[in-house]
Amino acid sequence: MGESYIYGYDEKKHALPLKISEIKNNDFELQIGFVSIPIELLNGQEDNEQETIINYNADDKNATLYTRDPAVMRKVDALVIDYPETFKCIGETDIDKTYEMPKSAVTYRKPRKLSEEQRERARTAMKKINNRG
Repeated sequence: MGESYIYGYDEKKHALPLKISEIKNNDFELQIGFVSIPIELLNGQEDNEQETIINYNADDKNATLYTRDPAVMRKVDALVIDYPETFKCIGETDIDKTYEMPKSAVTYRKPRKLSEEQRERARTAMKKINNRG
């Protein structure tokens, strides 16, 4: 059978996946509610299992992003490469990655509202771009 994982927490209370085989007695304070899942059960995940979780507290300067979504991993990996002083990959397994970044990198935006005229201009511009080639 393959490797099994549980979630543990580092000294800053960031959630990290931990291999059960690497946990030694008294290494971690286990909390009620953890689940161990064999890794082969996670291969070929359904879309609803490809979760992304962003975690931060009011007292912390950094946020933690945990994801099983390959598209999110690609986007954040690009940020890690382009901005290594800001974005860091702090954990990774075969199926997920955990990143750390300043809380200021987590943003909230209002939905963009376009007028019909703006929408038509954008549509025309994209048609010109797509017809080149």
